[in-house]
Amino acid sequence: MDESHQISDDGNELIDRLIEGRLDATEFERVTELLRTDEEACLRYIEAMHLLVGLSDWAQDYETSLKTFVMESIHGRETAVPSAVSTAQKTRQPPDADVRSEHGFSKASTLWVVASDKRWMVPVAVGAGILILFLAFGRFRGRMDRELAGRQLDQASNAAGGTHSENDLSENDIIGRIVEISSHAIWSEDAKPTDFLMRLAAGERLELLRGLAEVELSSGVRLILHAHTSFTFAGPERGVLHSGTVTGIADKGNFTIVTASAEIVDLGTEFGVSVDAASNTKVVVFEGEVQVAGKGRSARNTLLLNQGGAAGVASDGTLDMRVDVRDVVFVRSLPKNPDSFLPPDSVSLVDIMSGGDGQGSRLSVALNPLTCQIDRRRWINDRLPGDTPSDRRFHRSDYHPMIDGTFIIPADGKNVQLDSAGQIAPDFAQNEGTSWGPIWARRRTRDMLLQTKGDFWGTGTLPFILDRIADAEDGAIGLHPNVGITFDLCAADAAHRGKFTSFRTVVVNLDCAIYPKSKKLFPERTADFWIFVDGKLRASRRNFGQDIQGQLVEVPLMPKDRFLTLVTTDGGNTNAYDHVLLIDPMLRLRAE
Repeated sequence: MDESHQISDDGNELIDRLIEGRLDATEFERVTELLRTDEEACLRYIEAMHLLVGLSDWAQDYETSLKTFVMESIHGRETAVPSAVSTAQKTRQPPDADVRSEHGFSKASTLWVVASDKRWMVPVAVGAGILILFLAFGRFRGRMDRELAGRQLDQASNAAGGTHSENDLSENDIIGRIVEISSHAIWSEDAKPTDFLMRLAAGERLELLRGLAEVELSSGVRLILHAHTSFTFAGPERGVLHSGTVTGIADKGNFTIVTASAEIVDLGTEFGVSVDAASNTKVVVFEGEVQVAGKGRSARNTLLLNQGGAAGVASDGTLDMRVDVRDVVFVRSLPKNPDSFLPPDSVSLVDIMSGGDGQGSRLSVALNPLTCQIDRRRWINDRLPGDTPSDRRFHRSDYHPMIDGTFIIPADGKNVQLDSAGQIAPDFAQNEGTSWGPIWARRRTRDMLLQTKGDFWGTGTLPFILDRIADAEDGAIGLHPNVGITFDLCAADAAHRGKFTSFRTVVVNLDCAIYPKSKKLFPERTADFWIFVDGKLRASRRNFGQDIQGQLVEVPLMPKDRFLTLVTTDGGNTNAYDHVLLIDPMLRLRAE
């Protein structure tokens, strides 16, 4: 290394204190600036992380609580500190004890001094986890003393993905998602979607400048936001229309829209609401009933509107039954998006997973592999979903007819049910027995929302996901080992049933893509990908690490084939960094 680029003694001390977990907030700001501007400092830290990977293997003989904590910290995930550490294997020697790096930095000299005593394993892992969060997300959130145990209790109590009362809602609760947008839709920079999977949190405001956007809430309510509309999603059964126009369907009723001058309660109907620049409100009912109440001193009564009815509410809350709504255009369904990138002879599994018919332009979804339902769990925080352990069960889906179910492979890899017919896979290799986050799908769009909130797969992977999807024809499915998802080909639309000739996709692993030298630093981190048809293995890709461009995998299908199962496993070497994507997963149709 060039002497002019050596790390200063002060810089080395900061990195050592970070690894040991002894930084205060001021020192953390200094070390993050050092790592942002000094490549050698980054390399020194990455090599330290390599040693920590070794330490995690060394810790395998300790109790499960310590092993899980170290591995989650290496992943860049937050977790509660284990309450006890096994005293076994006290005399075991550390890995790479005398190895020095090409930069003259002794991996053992600074790290093993603090790691040789088991009491220091926790600070070492915490220091690693904190910096990985910084490298992944690009900024320090200033909450080093978070109540992580409490968050994990929240995660565990909501693992099945239920709904919450609006009094219990927090900023991390997911209450809906944007399911589709029209061509050339444009969002305000101050109020645009910030979640890669287009999920909406309680209290989130959207402002649509051009086009249309369809939103689906966890209560079952569906809303269409029109151009020049500002709307806050207060909860699954309540929203605030600041300006503009929305139409909606609330089959179960009891959905409330609040404006500056009125409160509109849907009683099970299809309706439209518009607010102009002067805060005047207009309401129209297409089907069912709507209750309209004026706000303010002048509000004296409440109106009940039936099908075909309309009413206005002035800015002072005065009700008007004679309002003319013909000057407002209410769009009740999105037109077909002409920007669809889907080939005409294909059925998109991205669209299927997102709730479409396979040839539409649905945007995205996050599925909980333990329920095969839309994932509305409270994650560890607004960025990290956390590990999900296997329950050794196949979970049937009622979310979409073509999705048969999902599962997480147990640690021993045995007796894995692949589909609802009960077909069992040949034994997989031993694995971590957990998966990270949801099974997800994301369609390619003109605007991939590069300024997103969080990086839910960690290690700075999201920019590479966005870039890779931007190069796709249609989109991608994310399968972080160790999970599987099964599609029921016989439940396809009648127009397609029995006409599938093949399944094809490009299998990518964004393993630590943010680190150019990751293949050298983490050569043992690999994943496996498997394709089963009716319980029989048809194709696989084994033991592959970082591969951003990917490899094409294609499996022929026969008219009698029913269940298509896609599985990823961690290669037997933990699921750290195994960011497996299926690019453009398509079912090809027989030419007519």
